[in-house]
Amino acid sequence: MVRHASGKECIEVVRQLLKSARTADELRTAQAVLLPLEMGLSAYP
Repeated sequence: MVRHASGKECIEVVRQLLKSARTADELRTAQAVLLPLEMGLSAYP
């Protein structure tokens, strides 16, 4: 059974955080949240 990414209600907030990131760490954190939601990715096969 596949576990799908949840949190689609937060996509717009995360997009804004991605745009306002000032450090590489902030950018990586926002990408780590946004990319699975956008692409429907999961850490579990």
